[in-house]
Amino acid sequence: MILILSSPVFIYGAINNIIPYLMPYPITSKLKDRQFTSSITFVFGMIFFPLFYVIQTLIFHHFVQPGWLSWVYLISLPLTGMLAFGIHRFYVKVRAQWVYLLNKNKDEFKKIIRLRDEIIATIDD
Repeated sequence: MILILSSPVFIYGAINNIIPYLMPYPITSKLKDRQFTSSITFVFGMIFFPLFYVIQTLIFHHFVQPGWLSWVYLISLPLTGMLAFGIHRFYVKVRAQWVYLLNKNKDEFKKIIRLRDEIIATIDD
């Protein structure tokens, strides 16, 4: 339910932050020594996220007339980017828990499904 309710924030944050987030991957995927991946990603983030935010805000300001709305947009970019990243991590954890339930505890999962069906049948009656 949390994932469904937070999906608009995730979509807004992901759309506005996906390009600078993915920029270091072509370079880091070619590295022979994986120890430098985090360093390169960090440097790319320090350079390209602020640069991209300024460019996006200037484009946004060109199309929207009230100047204060551009400041709100600029402030929303890093906030929703961090929220989108956190929502994605939460989704990965929830998905892993469901995969675990489906693969490891099939009997327990069947009991949960059966109990759910019984509750729904009781409510329908």
